[in-house]
Amino acid sequence: MVRLPASVRDTEYLIRFDKSPGPAFWNRKPSVVDQCINVYMQQSSAKLLSPLILHCEPLFLSTSVAPPQDLESYLMRSRLCFQLIPQRNDTLTFEPCPIPRMLAREEVDWDAMEDEMRDTPVFRLSEVERFRDVERGKVYEVDIRGATFAYKMTHRTESLQREISMLRKMEQCSEGGRSLRVPKLEGVIGIGTQYAGILMTYIPSPASLADLMTADNDGEVSIAESQKWYDQIADAVHALHRNGLVWGDVKAANVVIDGVHRDAWLVDFEGGTTPGWVDDSISGTEAGDLQGLSKIRKFLRDMGRIQIGNLVVTSVHIHYFRSENPESTPLPSEYPTAEV
Repeated sequence: MVRLPASVRDTEYLIRFDKSPGPAFWNRKPSVVDQCINVYMQQSSAKLLSPLILHCEPLFLSTSVAPPQDLESYLMRSRLCFQLIPQRNDTLTFEPCPIPRMLAREEVDWDAMEDEMRDTPVFRLSEVERFRDVERGKVYEVDIRGATFAYKMTHRTESLQREISMLRKMEQCSEGGRSLRVPKLEGVIGIGTQYAGILMTYIPSPASLADLMTADNDGEVSIAESQKWYDQIADAVHALHRNGLVWGDVKAANVVIDGVHRDAWLVDFEGGTTPGWVDDSISGTEAGDLQGLSKIRKFLRDMGRIQIGNLVVTSVHIHYFRSENPESTPLPSEYPTAEV
């Protein structure tokens, strides 16, 4: 097995193939592309890399470079797209190609951001002195002028508007002298680049509930700790509702546990929903928040009692475009109780 350089392991490779499977003949061996598409159509994503991996190794090694030292160069290298071109004798070549529009980052309409940008500090990517992946392609820990922030890239103007607006409104929410446990807006970064985003309070040693679920945490997460987290999440959601605010994309991955006090923080206020957590029909409503909260409650109850196996993530993403309908889930009839 070839040991891939660090710069390859830090890169997301998008491999495009458009050829449909040819007719099946008893004496014709399916091509690599046929095998890939057939496996994909069978929804056997875990097997999809098997026919490709030997062909991809030369591509990985040929695109290996010294790890970039500045953030913008690192971000430019973080995602590469190639078109798979079948050749004779079942060989393949890979040609660089643009990232498909449905996967590309949308440029921010800064003219529409006038209200949100008022009194918001602005930073350049070149001001970042140090950086580290937190959630690849989305969230980074960055140091600017001696301070540490969470840098979250944005993908749409509307999402950025909602998140900035929510962060500002939540900063004003205080009950019993306590502020909501949510990040604070610290600024905007990367204007004029395809990597624009926001800077927020950095949550120390963060781990999402989803990460805790996929790690081997046997004996590390107690029922009492699960209860504490649920109480903190539920209190925060109810406080949002009392102030006329809605979280939106409620799910375990949008709850972060800090590594110092092991407290639960709510993150990601862009809006939208995730299939299996909140129904589209009640997205952006208090009822949607409550549906997601009830599922977090079940998740925490299960996590306090069972061990979940490890999740293996690869740096290669295969895209064959199709749409799927999100699963619908029942709406809870009332507020979940604090029992876990």
